[in-house]
Amino acid sequence: MSTFTSDDALIVTGLVHRPELNNRAARVLNLPRRHDGRIAVEIFVGTEKVWIKPQNLQGPIPDVAAMCRPPYDAMPVEDRTEVGMLFFSKEPGMGRVQATAFPPASVKYNMAKPPIRRQTLEEVMGVDVCKGLSPDFPSATAARIVAYILKMVNYITPGPAADYSVHDNRQWCEVRDRVIVMLESGNDVGAVVAVLHAEFLAKSVPAPAPAPAPARETTQSRGLSQMQMFAHETSIKQDLVYECSRCGAHRPLGYRCCGRYCGTGGETLVERRNVHAHPDADEDEVADFLAAALARA
Repeated sequence: MSTFTSDDALIVTGLVHRPELNNRAARVLNLPRRHDGRIAVEIFVGTEKVWIKPQNLQGPIPDVAAMCRPPYDAMPVEDRTEVGMLFFSKEPGMGRVQATAFPPASVKYNMAKPPIRRQTLEEVMGVDVCKGLSPDFPSATAARIVAYILKMVNYITPGPAADYSVHDNRQWCEVRDRVIVMLESGNDVGAVVAVLHAEFLAKSVPAPAPAPAPARETTQSRGLSQMQMFAHETSIKQDLVYECSRCGAHRPLGYRCCGRYCGTGGETLVERRNVHAHPDADEDEVADFLAAALARA
């Protein structure tokens, strides 16, 4: 029987009914095994909690370096990153905000919050090492963040500083720790830049505006609509058509034209007209003429 302890990091394999969980990293929960022997685990990315048979779990993952070798190298980048964060969090003295409480990797990386300044003319005209870090995203501001952490440059420009909020000490520590964990997990520099850039884009997409609430029909508007329908029926039955005193159009009883309801202000009774006999007739006049003709047919 496989022996796993609480908080062990594992990889899920061989699932048939939940294939989307295969090659995902999982953490053993502090729960007794189920009656059928299944083990309670939490998927690192998404935090879904599931019961899985021991034969579908491989591990525990011994360390960060192991994730560069089979079978753990099949895990997605974000899963390896989360597992790496778990390992680093278990290191003595580790703190998410304390910049000095980091493992000896600080010899390889810039740990301090970066200086922020604009490029000089010579730097603009010279070779930009940041553009070569990620062929897919040569202009991504994430490249300059990664270049600074790797000690390839000794400052960052205002653009990356604003995109990743490095003015804030806590935010800088989180970005820096995430980059270092991805690098120490065996990811190449281009992949780290791509992940950081994708996360920035995801945060930058504005939330969709809420759909406007449907207009509520008031008692007054409902009553007005019913009155106009009744007036139009009466207009057809009794042939009540009036000339608008403002535009001269021929309108049925109750039609709102030029701000007035025809037939309620002493307008002159006239005949219905269509476009053949009266070229000046508009579309509503023609529609009314046809409605009356059909009603009498």
